[in-house]
Amino acid sequence: GVAISAPGYVNPHTGFIEMGGAIRKFDNFAIKAWLEQQVRLPVAIENDANCVLLAERWRGKAADMSNFLVLTIGTGIGVAIVEAFARQGAHVTFLDIAREASLALQDKLAHLPQPPVFRYCDLTDLAALAATFADIEHSAGATDILVNNAANDDRHQLQDVTPAYWDERIAVNLRHQYFCAQAVAPAMRAKG
Repeated sequence: GVAISAPGYVNPHTGFIEMGGAIRKFDNFAIKAWLEQQVRLPVAIENDANCVLLAERWRGKAADMSNFLVLTIGTGIGVAIVEAFARQGAHVTFLDIAREASLALQDKLAHLPQPPVFRYCDLTDLAALAATFADIEHSAGATDILVNNAANDDRHQLQDVTPAYWDERIAVNLRHQYFCAQAVAPAMRAKG
């Protein structure tokens, strides 16, 4: 058989890629059926981030860990990350600014033995971010794994980027990466 790790929103049951992520030619593509026709072998497909997470949980650093903190988006690849950890029984807390989509994800997975917990947080507000992490550690314990996935991938023309836009993109896509890691590092070090 053939196993495929693909970007975007992948339905592993049907093998249909609804949104190809970085590879737009994969949008609305029935890759599983197409590949099975080409190679005449059974094909299994899963989202690339899920594959990484599954591998980490199976044989990697996450094999013996149970508390995961996922910084993501309640849509797109963030959904896949939250679902993958939650379906494996991990204690998942995920932060987002998209309240409606995140609450819908939390409700969708409420039936799991360890349902994920959504916490609203604007990652560009560093004071709110620090308070949220302190509250998570107080209520759920130390974080074992931090998945820093939150970002906004706006496309634009080079000449259209202003200093204000640049600073806002850095705050949304990069700055929180450092400060989230800084927030969980002491407890991670203490756990070994």
